[in-house]
Amino acid sequence: MTTLEATTRPGSPHGYLDAATRGIFPLRLTPFEHYMLLDGAPGAWMVFTVIIEAAGTVDRDALQDAAAFATGRNPLCLATVTTDFLGRNFWSLEHDHQPEIYWCDNSPPPAAWSRQPDLTAEVGVRVLVEQQPDQATITVKFHHAVTDGVGSGQWIDDFLVRYATLTGPADSAPPQPIQLDVQRLLDRRRHRLPLKSRWAWLWHSFLELFKHFFQVPRPLQMTRIPNADADYFSGIVTHRFTADETQQLRRIARDQDASLNACLLCDLFRAIVQWNAADEKSWFRDPWYRINMPLSMREGADLTSPAANFVGLTFLHRRRSTIAVDREHLLRSVEEECESIKRSRRGTLFLATLSMIHAIPGLLYLSLSVPLCLCTAVLTNLGDPTRRMQTRFPRRDGLLVVGNLLITGAGGAPTLRRHTNAAISVNTYCDQLTFTLHMNTKLFTREDAERFLEIYVAEIRSSLS
Repeated sequence: MTTLEATTRPGSPHGYLDAATRGIFPLRLTPFEHYMLLDGAPGAWMVFTVIIEAAGTVDRDALQDAAAFATGRNPLCLATVTTDFLGRNFWSLEHDHQPEIYWCDNSPPPAAWSRQPDLTAEVGVRVLVEQQPDQATITVKFHHAVTDGVGSGQWIDDFLVRYATLTGPADSAPPQPIQLDVQRLLDRRRHRLPLKSRWAWLWHSFLELFKHFFQVPRPLQMTRIPNADADYFSGIVTHRFTADETQQLRRIARDQDASLNACLLCDLFRAIVQWNAADEKSWFRDPWYRINMPLSMREGADLTSPAANFVGLTFLHRRRSTIAVDREHLLRSVEEECESIKRSRRGTLFLATLSMIHAIPGLLYLSLSVPLCLCTAVLTNLGDPTRRMQTRFPRRDGLLVVGNLLITGAGGAPTLRRHTNAAISVNTYCDQLTFTLHMNTKLFTREDAERFLEIYVAEIRSSLS
């Protein structure tokens, strides 16, 4: 039997809000949140997904209650954007909006699941449950203006805690959610600059702006005439390394005195050059390529914050000629830059620069409207999200047991902004590395996405031989 429907939960997430939470709203959008809100466009919605694969049959009532519980505990996931008479944007809890939950058995997801989100009329979270015999896939979409990838883990943590409580064995102690501090949401605007001198900060900010707008990187070269009707999510493909391969990749990285993340960045640069091989015949023989590497700016106290954005963006720039040299030389330069990024907390520099642009009315919108590629690709490495969970769940053969479900896989697809044609997320679950590639379906077919991922995986595998 095929069913397809959207449901509204019998228990509203607003019932889980307390007076302290309601008291801090409305909340002014931060420059980063405003950036994510403005940057959304057809074909680039600033939405990312978290995908949970499970063995078992989802309890519908329990899942609906769990989604309501998680959304109420993380109030930005329940808020919509309003505008005051001065044109300033705020998060508001005035309206009784709720996340939509879509259910489908043996059928494609509904068209409503794939529509562009509007945060002025709906919340920034949607849930899709695809139930097959004895297995299910739960996909959660988050708008990046609401939270970053690490922050979405708090929503997922609360969601799984509640579901396990409602569907777990009666004789077992249910997991307990952690105590969240909603006051941390008031600290979203802060960014502690690594540079003590204001003049040094201004100099570095202008230097970053110069790199972005004058060292313009080449995008991944499109393979078809733009298709405005392409499904935004059809260009998502995945590759999973076995546990043995993952262990071997980590060992090789250690032997090369480099982090695994530096190795993955190095191989991504090389995959980009392979894909853009035709550029060698272009009028500009030595183009720039740029990879965006998001960096969590969370500190100790932020671990108790509800889902929110505590993230900065860092960028690695390389010319084709420096990528084309031997891999060892490229890897060494990438590793040194990654270490420098960590030490200097360079992600705060992006936030400070963004704040400077945001302070001038209209400049942020104008800068985002420039029809230039500002980034060739994105690589975000979330590590093992289950190890970052502050709630501990029982395991069976290394897999999480959540109530009546056995979590067999976890992953997700990153956001894809305008003029950036590829974004890759990396995560680990049960000692297996999973790569999820999201390509711009207006310019690339799904077969193109599969081919680019094959090129990237081949570059990674070359170190195993």
